[in-house]
Amino acid sequence: MARISNTRIIRAKGVGKGEDFSEENFKTETVEFDSTLKDGEILVRNLYISLDPFIRLGFEGQDPKTSPYLNQTVAAVGISEVIDSKDLAFPVSSIVLGLRIGWEQYTLLKDSNALFVLPYDPKKGDLNKLPLMEYSNALGIQGLTSFAAVKATIGSFKKDQVVFISSAAGPVGGFFALYAKHQGAFVIGSAGSDDKVQYLLNDLHLDAAFNYKTQDMRTELQRLAPSGRLDVYVDTVGGETLDIAMEHLKDKSHILVIGNMAEANSKTPYVPKNWKMVISKSLTLHGFTAFHHFDKFPQLWEEIGPLIESGKWKSQKNTVEEGLESAPKTFVDYLRGKYHGKVMIKVSDL
Repeated sequence: MARISNTRIIRAKGVGKGEDFSEENFKTETVEFDSTLKDGEILVRNLYISLDPFIRLGFEGQDPKTSPYLNQTVAAVGISEVIDSKDLAFPVSSIVLGLRIGWEQYTLLKDSNALFVLPYDPKKGDLNKLPLMEYSNALGIQGLTSFAAVKATIGSFKKDQVVFISSAAGPVGGFFALYAKHQGAFVIGSAGSDDKVQYLLNDLHLDAAFNYKTQDMRTELQRLAPSGRLDVYVDTVGGETLDIAMEHLKDKSHILVIGNMAEANSKTPYVPKNWKMVISKSLTLHGFTAFHHFDKFPQLWEEIGPLIESGKWKSQKNTVEEGLESAPKTFVDYLRGKYHGKVMIKVSDL
């Protein structure tokens, strides 16, 4: 019986609707577990864990007396090295992208669901065509969300289309922005700080951007995309932003609904006021989650990977915080809007 000492971060306290998220929601502990594998099981050593808004959902509405999720390891998307395996499809030393990786040093996976071998050879190291961390950004779940959403809904952005992306400085919004720009669209982005606006303009090269916290969104969209000019709205926030975007959409245009961040800290749901425009303008709304499209990972890697490698596709900003112990504070700062681009935690070296 082989025992492994494993430092992990667990959900210590739930968070109610509209309550602020803090480091007190987490607890760090070190435990031991039996690493002897059964058929089909895989043991991985975690390298990077991705910080994403959906992690918060595991804390919401959890009754400390009855919840099965509290006192369990926080789960995330991660990049890991297989160190033992009873599944021939995931050999030892392969590098994998996992969608159920724990905030911990090691994760014992009972099956290979939501686990993907990356086209990355650990023996080559820096000689690989793409940096490993890119598989937690443009070639990871954020890239898949945007890539698959477009493929499954509008097919592609069209040259000279006018596209508005809310929260465009985030990893999902940023990928949408890069995707639309690559295909020739005129792209407008909103962000929550002047620094993020400059990032959108100077780093991602959007055509226009504004600070939704200090500038009036309706005025800015009227200036940048007069009423009836928007072809596509990529909605990552919901709330009033969706209402305002509808006012500027063309007839028979599209809304890609990806997120609802406006209600993350709200105790009462926002009631849209412009739903009648869905009828009067014949708008098409596409609700989307990447968790229905994991089969498109190989297509994402094949199409976008070479563009990043050649420099034709500019990668988003990567922020990597060192050490598992930094995860709680970094995640709280992330939810409060401190970062732009992709944020991840480096757990260990390859």
